[in-house]
Amino acid sequence: MNRTITNTEVREYKTLTNTNHRGDFLLFFRMYRSLLSLFYVIPHRICKGFSPILAMMLLLAFSACDSFESAEETSRPIDTDKDGIIDIDDNCPTIANQDQADGDKDTFGNVCDNCETIANQDQKNSDANLGEGKADANGDACDDDDDGDGSKDDVDIDDDGDGLIEIGDNRIAEVTATTMLYNIRYNLEGTTYDDESEDTGDGGEGIDTGCGGGIDAEGDPITKCNGYELEDEISLSGIDWTPIGLGQSDMDTFSAILEGNNHTIKGLKISAGDEHLGFFGFLSGTVQNIRFRDGSVKSTNTDFDGSIGAVAGMLNAGMLDNVSSNLTVKADMRETEDIGGLVGQNTGTILNSYTTGKIENSDGEDNIGGLVGKNTGTIMNSYTTGEVSGGDSGENIGGLVGENTGTILNSYARGEVNGNTGGDNIGGFVGSDTGTIVNSYATGNIDGGAGSDTFGRSVGRNMSGSSVTSSYYSNNSKIDGVSGESPNEEASIGVSLTELQSATETDLGDGSFFYRNWSINIWHFGNKTQLPSLRSTRKDLNGNYPLLCGQTSPQVPTPAEEKGCSSP
Repeated sequence: MNRTITNTEVREYKTLTNTNHRGDFLLFFRMYRSLLSLFYVIPHRICKGFSPILAMMLLLAFSACDSFESAEETSRPIDTDKDGIIDIDDNCPTIANQDQADGDKDTFGNVCDNCETIANQDQKNSDANLGEGKADANGDACDDDDDGDGSKDDVDIDDDGDGLIEIGDNRIAEVTATTMLYNIRYNLEGTTYDDESEDTGDGGEGIDTGCGGGIDAEGDPITKCNGYELEDEISLSGIDWTPIGLGQSDMDTFSAILEGNNHTIKGLKISAGDEHLGFFGFLSGTVQNIRFRDGSVKSTNTDFDGSIGAVAGMLNAGMLDNVSSNLTVKADMRETEDIGGLVGQNTGTILNSYTTGKIENSDGEDNIGGLVGKNTGTIMNSYTTGEVSGGDSGENIGGLVGENTGTILNSYARGEVNGNTGGDNIGGFVGSDTGTIVNSYATGNIDGGAGSDTFGRSVGRNMSGSSVTSSYYSNNSKIDGVSGESPNEEASIGVSLTELQSATETDLGDGSFFYRNWSINIWHFGNKTQLPSLRSTRKDLNGNYPLLCGQTSPQVPTPAEEKGCSSP
């Protein structure tokens, strides 16, 4: 059986002969590789008596030779576009450009730079994949229509096409971010930006340019807007804020999205007599990734019987995620109920959120909590550290929640709780509970005042139907100035502060453990001088659950451990 040597093998031989003396050896093996394979496969026909061992040795030699050749080829400098400049030094390795021209000095050669005149090392092109009629090759830096929706960027209210109207300085000519934020009350569904400039008695027509235009996480086109997003820090200093969505009708509620992008709203000041007080009065949408700082919310109506919170008076089936506040919340009117550091009354969901502000009340108000006044919804992965002060003869006063008939998971309260004179149902964590509490702790002192009834370092009063699981309080917390019924703490477990600062699965001495069911994906246990702190429920880009920010006392993880924290 014979095989003809191909022209390719002859050319390879000539090339190798001209470049190095290894060519003769390589050509020899190439010419007889197939022949030798046949010897090995059918040795009795072609080469009777040929030694299989020798054949195997030759095959191994071929392999070694090929490996050597491959390694040499790999080590040679690569020049993909064959322009004489190796890829590692080429500012455009896929398109030949011997002149290496780079007009904007952004390290991308002109021939492959999507914006030749303006430096843009990120080469971002938001509309590159939007399909025929919308996509273009221009980078955002020199594209006047980044999302390809047909509206120029200087008038586009949703420049990135994500379905959220941008709130920021210079987004619309001569309109400040503060004014834009105020105006979202005129379109509570977030479908367009409305400034009431064409007011016909029922609100303005709005500016309907460029809403949507991008693609969502599933790759589907975004064709409309359904909310707002902050592009800047915003100061409300000097403004007497009127709550957005007063809840005076079924339609008078903010039902859209407000994405904070981890920006801050400073100086919120409310002193009013509306039914629901807060940045939002009545909220049924989603507010996320935003911080409220340095302001106050106060009721001035002597007949006020609504709800008060820094972010929302009433969270009605909506959601707060990654929201924080240090605002002071105050009510001085006897008829007031449902007062919280974040939300007055919650029937929705609050997660990854916290408050550090003070709750001040003085005249018989009920349902007062550091985070929520009255909770019938769900609270998860949230905490409070501010002082909570109830009014004389007020009921249901708690470090985290005043009255709970809903669900509280993986949360804690560290602030002092003061019931003043004659207050009832005073708790370091919850004032009155008929709902569910799982994986919680409280460390604040209790000052009930003379004549106070039913109190506890964790729950003030556990009502019928209450369920408290794997929850603790510090025996070192003080209870002062209270009388009446004995502390109502049997549903939670009292341990020393030192024990609360211990590592997971500490034996309580009766065969049970604490922190046994507390997930390390939710809690950070620190060292033996630190209390547990909370992680976000959302993973970061590295797949980890980052700590919530704001946990900065000496008894929690150090700032170095808080790098990449998720909450504002």
